[in-house]
Amino acid sequence: MGFDRLAAPYAVLESLAFQGALQRARTEDLDALSGARRALILGEGDGRFLEALARRRRASDARTPLAIDVVESSAAMRERTRRRLPDPAAPGLELRWIEEDARGFRPEADAYDVIVTHFFLDCFTAATLDELVPRLAGGLREGGTWTIADFRMPASGFGRVHAAAWLAVLHAFFRRTAGIEARRLTDPATFLSLAGLRLEARRTWRAGLVAAERWRAGRGRV
Repeated sequence: MGFDRLAAPYAVLESLAFQGALQRARTEDLDALSGARRALILGEGDGRFLEALARRRRASDARTPLAIDVVESSAAMRERTRRRLPDPAAPGLELRWIEEDARGFRPEADAYDVIVTHFFLDCFTAATLDELVPRLAGGLREGGTWTIADFRMPASGFGRVHAAAWLAVLHAFFRRTAGIEARRLTDPATFLSLAGLRLEARRTWRAGLVAAERWRAGRGRV
């Protein structure tokens, strides 16, 4: 799986297909990081979420130091992100790049206040999510949040027809250009619930195709 060849045109392609819906989903829950001290981002892409976070912190003069581990295997995407961020990016914001495939990343236990995955989990099959989600959840502290922006399949009606058409195109495109493993969308909700997280908030766009969700780590996690 590699997104190097998509790094340069990614933002333009996204805008043509979805206008601003995907970026609104990415930034819907920025406040989840306002009091965090350590966060994990998997598959940051071309840096538009981190750019928005840095802008928010500069505007609010954030005083709580925030260390972020960014797992991103694409060298071209990392470079696009670095170009977007000034140095230093924002008050108290410290980035550590982890240059590896997220499928092999093993977080420290109870290390993070927040986990962020934006248009990331949809790249994987159910078999991969079954192993990946609980492993990542193990790095989340008690009471921590996992914020997700991703595609979803509505249960019925026009939204389901609309989503099915778009998802068929998207999976075919990204399998061809980036080599993602998924052929169809797998809803990660079951895996998140089994890992001891509960859904706290959800907002959708584009007839339910695009969703932003906040999950909370509770007691009794696996």
